[in-house]
Amino acid sequence: MFSRRNHPRILQYDAESNSVTTQNLETVPNLEPTKAPKEAGSSSSEEDEYEPTCQPMHEWQTRTFPVCNNVHEVNMRPESGSVVFINCGGSRCAFKILDNGNDWVVLKIPKYKKDIEERSFEKARKDGMAMERLQASPYVLDIFGFCGLSQVIEPGLDGGATHDLIKTTRLRGEDTLPVVDKLKIVYQLASGVADMHTFENDGLVSLVHNDICCHQFIFVDGIYKLNDFHLAHFQTKNKTSHEVCKAYNGYSDHYKLIRSPEEISLKVNRPRNQNVLLEKSDVYTLGNVMYYILTMKWLFETQGVSKGIKELMQGRRSPFPEKILKSSDRGIRAIRKAIEMCWKHDPEQRPSADTVRNFLGNELKAVLGVEELGVVRVTSISPLPEGYKYTDGDFRTMFYDD
Repeated sequence: MFSRRNHPRILQYDAESNSVTTQNLETVPNLEPTKAPKEAGSSSSEEDEYEPTCQPMHEWQTRTFPVCNNVHEVNMRPESGSVVFINCGGSRCAFKILDNGNDWVVLKIPKYKKDIEERSFEKARKDGMAMERLQASPYVLDIFGFCGLSQVIEPGLDGGATHDLIKTTRLRGEDTLPVVDKLKIVYQLASGVADMHTFENDGLVSLVHNDICCHQFIFVDGIYKLNDFHLAHFQTKNKTSHEVCKAYNGYSDHYKLIRSPEEISLKVNRPRNQNVLLEKSDVYTLGNVMYYILTMKWLFETQGVSKGIKELMQGRRSPFPEKILKSSDRGIRAIRKAIEMCWKHDPEQRPSADTVRNFLGNELKAVLGVEELGVVRVTSISPLPEGYKYTDGDFRTMFYDD
């Protein structure tokens, strides 16, 4: 059902005969996209009202393309293990579903006890539109349909997220992942973010993720793919200069240690008339995930949150283990260099995600001895253990205020 090919059809229900007739179509009808609802004020990833001097960069940022039939047709009957609960995040829960016995998909739905507000639909709209825009990228998870607050997406099956890779390695007490595969993984991570920032090919970043962490890259067919754009920000441009407008990120206080220095400073001081370039914050947090992959450690793991934030704001970063600092391995040195590029304290000096991707790509080609990379895949990631629990207490414990 959820293949990359379209199988459009028109269904007509006759109430008198209680019958349905089906008409298959050769092409998808050219329907006008629905205008997005007016944004409501919120404390989400942005303050939701455009600055008076700013306007949307592209028309698609104000639109929505719900595909409710695809969502409603998912078979949710719990027969023979065809519906498997995965985990819940802050506002949604995910289920792995064997749809009509053919293909696995993942269905995301809002938490049952979570209040549904108008801003919830705006978050879901942005999530769906972001994934729709990025379907050409092999480093971003595919979406098959969304409707209201529900979403049907490409399944990760048994590979988990980058968090699960780190968690299982730490529980095992031994890091056996080859350096070349670590280099491939961080290249995949950078490619997902770079594709998100550059897909318009107009020199401006119209879409930022705004919540990059180790839970947001899902392993599918050898690739850790970027996913979950629920807190995405659709960037605007100045009406006169056409430059990107800065924005405010109202992130959760519980996770301030994993945010960029400029975001933390803005959160603490909160001068209302000052904002940040969120695309550069994406790059900084990308560096965090690369650090986890390289070291299999969390940020400032031995210092704690309060001391870690103080260190971070003074321009220092989570330390690299001695064996990494002394390593002459080209792959390790390349990953460390990429992390340091992402962790530049001044966002104006921080490179773009595309620059980081290109650097890692050149290093990976040199390590592999090839001239072209193609789509980079990793084959050494083992399926998660049977009965594995998608818990993240280890991550939360490290980054909640101490």
